[in-house]
Amino acid sequence: MIGRQLSFGSHSEDGADLQALLLSVFATLDQAGIHLWRWLEEFLGECAAVGPAAAVADPPAWMPWGMAPERRVRLRAPGGRARGGPSARRPTGASPMAASRR
Repeated sequence: MIGRQLSFGSHSEDGADLQALLLSVFATLDQAGIHLWRWLEEFLGECAAVGPAAAVADPPAWMPWGMAPERRVRLRAPGGRARGGPSARRPTGASPMAASRR
């Protein structure tokens, strides 16, 4: 019980702020055609390599506008955009509920 009260769950203001920030970053990466899982794997790997007492050396280098061309190619999603992400397209006028009833 205490652990949940101290965590950054979405029922706290800090947790909601963190969730909004992460969703914004993920949507930005998706719009740029970056594969989210590959990006997370590399980003978290660098965070682990840097260690708990430091931050990532160059945060803007992980965003599409500051990413080195080699990293951008390595992290590119098949087809340009991650399937099933925020940019997944539905037929015009179709709601998610209507699609699930078919």
